[in-house]
Amino acid sequence: MNKRANTFFFIVAASAINLVFMAFLFLFAFAVYHLAVGRFFPKGVNVLAVCVMFAVSVAVTYFVHKKVVAFIARKIDTGRFLSPALRLPEEKAGGEAEAKNPFAPGS
Repeated sequence: MNKRANTFFFIVAASAINLVFMAFLFLFAFAVYHLAVGRFFPKGVNVLAVCVMFAVSVAVTYFVHKKVVAFIARKIDTGRFLSPALRLPEEKAGGEAEAKNPFAPGS
């Protein structure tokens, strides 16, 4: 496979794993909350607690994903297998970066 296909499959797999991990964290937190203190509070507090659990599960998933990707980048030369997601501006001979304007005439 080429780098673009590898990048596509990496992004799809990472997204799927993130969603599964986030759902697991949310359901685990929901179960612990329900079994520990959920019955003692009114419904309004329970709705707020579910919203907070969801936000926390998204944040934890983000930080875990960021650490895992950084670990993979340190251990594996990703440049050999994956194409860059964003193209950086090319440098001029003088060392300045020249940004290409996609809307300029003749582009």
